[in-house]
Amino acid sequence: MTRPILRTALVFAVLFIALLINVTIIQFVRVGDYRDRPGNQRVLLEEY
Repeated sequence: MTRPILRTALVFAVLFIALLINVTIIQFVRVGDYRDRPGNQRVLLEEY
């Protein structure tokens, strides 16, 4: 591959990995913060 294409592919790979890390943090680390929010509709629907 030429150098600019390789650099672009590397940038997209880094961005994709950053996106996966962010999704993992939201799903497993900050799950309590989102579950305990007062405006969370899912908790309200579970009560009924």
